[in-house]
Amino acid sequence: MQPVRLLIVGAGSRGSSFAQFALDHPELAKVVGVAEPRPFYRQRVADQHDLDPANVAEDWRELVTRPRFADAVIIATTD
Repeated sequence: MQPVRLLIVGAGSRGSSFAQFALDHPELAKVVGVAEPRPFYRQRVADQHDLDPANVAEDWRELVTRPRFADAVIIATTD
């Protein structure tokens, strides 16, 4: 079985925890995109997961107009 391809929306503490899970368990999950308004957090996840720049955005709405590239979305924004 292939790992689930994840798009992370919100790369702060919560989103980074999910991103770390994917690094720790590559057989289960792979981060393929990130949407985060804060440049530092966005770039950190992009660098850790060697993301295609086309799948890295400040706003999630920039990514949902693209052809499907993820199997699931983790919404990790503040409550």
